[in-house]
Amino acid sequence: CARLDCPIKISFSVFKKLRPWYVRRAKQETCLCKQCENFKGFQTVLHSLPKLFDPLLDPPSADADDAPDGDDDGESEVDGWAGKAALLNLLSFCKLPSKSDMVKRSLCAGAFDGPGKEACINGTCSRCGFKTLWSASLRKHVVDKDGNVLASAPKEFQSEVKWIRIRSSKSTSPGEAKQPTYESKTGTLVQFLDDFERDVMRKFPHHRFTVARQKAMAAEFNRNRGPGWIQSDVDFAMDGTIPPPRGRSIQSDHWSPMSYTLFIQVISWLESAAWKSRNSELDLNCAVTIEPADASEPDSIIPAKGSCYAEVMAVPSAAERAATDPEQLRYGVRRHGASDDDPLEYVERRYLRHRKLHTKAFVHVSNDKTHDSYAAQTFINKTIDYLEEQYVRPGTETFFAWHMHSDNAPSHFKSSKTMNYVTKLPARLKDWAMGVSGADGKPLTFRVYWEFGAPGHGKGVWDGIGAWIKRTVRQDIVDHRPEMKTVLTADEQILSPEQVAEHVKARFNTDEFVQSHLKKTINEVVVSYTPTAEIIRPVGQDFESMPGMKKTFLFMPVREGVTLQRPFACWCDACMQASAPGEGTMDSNYRRASRYHKFAPMLSASVALSAGSAAITAPVAAPGRGAVRAAAPALMDKSGLEGFAKELNPVVGYWDPLNLAELNFWGAGDDATVGFLRHAEIKHGRVAMAAFVGYIVQSNGICWPWALTGGPNGVMHSDILAAGGPADQWDALPTASKLQILLFVGGLELWSENSYVLGLSGEKHYMRGG
Repeated sequence: CARLDCPIKISFSVFKKLRPWYVRRAKQETCLCKQCENFKGFQTVLHSLPKLFDPLLDPPSADADDAPDGDDDGESEVDGWAGKAALLNLLSFCKLPSKSDMVKRSLCAGAFDGPGKEACINGTCSRCGFKTLWSASLRKHVVDKDGNVLASAPKEFQSEVKWIRIRSSKSTSPGEAKQPTYESKTGTLVQFLDDFERDVMRKFPHHRFTVARQKAMAAEFNRNRGPGWIQSDVDFAMDGTIPPPRGRSIQSDHWSPMSYTLFIQVISWLESAAWKSRNSELDLNCAVTIEPADASEPDSIIPAKGSCYAEVMAVPSAAERAATDPEQLRYGVRRHGASDDDPLEYVERRYLRHRKLHTKAFVHVSNDKTHDSYAAQTFINKTIDYLEEQYVRPGTETFFAWHMHSDNAPSHFKSSKTMNYVTKLPARLKDWAMGVSGADGKPLTFRVYWEFGAPGHGKGVWDGIGAWIKRTVRQDIVDHRPEMKTVLTADEQILSPEQVAEHVKARFNTDEFVQSHLKKTINEVVVSYTPTAEIIRPVGQDFESMPGMKKTFLFMPVREGVTLQRPFACWCDACMQASAPGEGTMDSNYRRASRYHKFAPMLSASVALSAGSAAITAPVAAPGRGAVRAAAPALMDKSGLEGFAKELNPVVGYWDPLNLAELNFWGAGDDATVGFLRHAEIKHGRVAMAAFVGYIVQSNGICWPWALTGGPNGVMHSDILAAGGPADQWDALPTASKLQILLFVGGLELWSENSYVLGLSGEKHYMRGG
């Protein structure tokens, strides 16, 4: 009690237990996704196993009076059991405190940290995974082939345990929350461990790696981005309900309450004016970018090469500020990655870029209840229009990149429909980057990225804003009285979604609110209302599905209908400073780790994606002057191929990382397999060279002068050329023309594979010595 004369006295520990929830310190981060909560249910049982097996593993005391004659003192009951070592490995796993620690322990060293190892993360590595702790090791010493517990195994494996398993969510109507299914299970410890390996650890390492990777990449993005980058977090909030005036509901209100849709967009960027300023005062703990003295350009918004993120840890004294040029004041900073024990680095103010973040929360209110891709597109377009009108056209800010982040909801975000919309944004926003050059001096083209969070981990500040808006609306309606007017609409009532928007705008779109939030997480709230009539939903329009979309978390559009995919985001300095595809290092990074995908409506022809071939020889170094290539034997096995490779290229020699020469295709033998691979290598190389020449010809506007098809409405070759690039020209071809090309190439292939035809020419098939 705050009063000193209060007779009630309680201890601090009791107060901590009794204090209400709103004065408790919440955890900074939490996770309530299905995968992690499912793991926690199993983890509770796993943490109890060391206690279960401790009596069995602890050796009896040396002075035990009831020790049988002939027994060795100090030995545990399982010392002679063949599965003891495997049991100890499993128990060391169970003692680990966190989910991430358990995942790391079950995988190969280094598989979880850094870029990770794909085979380990996906569960295809034979050397790691929970199976190496259970089914492939300990289980063999516990149960027989029929699943019965062996007599030699400790009886603790027959103990009964209970656990809860969360099943996949049931499908619901658009906009409704998915309801998971909870299943209570009871079984032996063996059954529990079987379930844990099959239902949890088969996919959970990939999920946990994705969570950890994306947290690290989000922090890296915030450190390395400069002005011109828009960060946009988007999500639909749960629908809000409109209570009746003063909260007094009649019975029917409980069955059909009035509701409204909330779409939240949190937009942030670094203010270019603060970035360019070289004499403004910096506060303690503010973020800065240290630029090299010989590379810093005062009016540039692109971080100089060699820049580094840092925080201000010491500021000049008042006497120093009075006697020193503001640009030459020295601030004590600590670079990212430096230890707290390292001495501070003192840098002049002119080489410190102030990273002042400006954040706006866009609250889109609507009476439309369909949380689909078209609704999301409409809301995003409104945000774009606002930024263009308020910042781009007046020249207040310059933007050249937009990074969007959302959850994996396929109904409104992670779908081909939404990605096709995103591919149109670079062309729409290209004028925003006009006149901006990268660190290499080349003009920048506007870039758009859409990054998806780990499945189930869609919670963030945007959800807090949605809850804040809904709580404010509800409380203002309930508290409204003639003497205390908390409803700020024109007629002092909120009975529709449109009036919700009017009220929220009147409450938050004020100068007083903006001034009081200049140094807070959210600087301004922008509210708009969108009726259902403004959301255009084309009828019968659909797009082809995107391969690998479920396990791809970053997309970068190239042009309309075409996007690059990347399994995980990377926001290192090279990726941040790269320009559009074909102009910087970003293009090569995406080509290595990703693939192109073109969206085509289902009503028209799809694009055939080419597939590469696997090579079994290394890139061949050019032989020295006067060198003569040895003739290849007509048919050879693996040993002959190894010798031939060394003759051709003594430096590289034989190179077959996939061991293709040992696969024995179709049971035809090693020599036939080698013949097949050699012929495929030659054929694919020739086709690729021909395709390259054809691509150049098509890209330079060269075509046949005559008609492609006959008839009064015949298609000219020039009509196909006008469609665009080579890929667009292929799309423009009539279906009959495409079939002719495929049939002609297929006929040539069949002719060249026919042994009778080869025999007439005095040749043999390449798998038979040809």
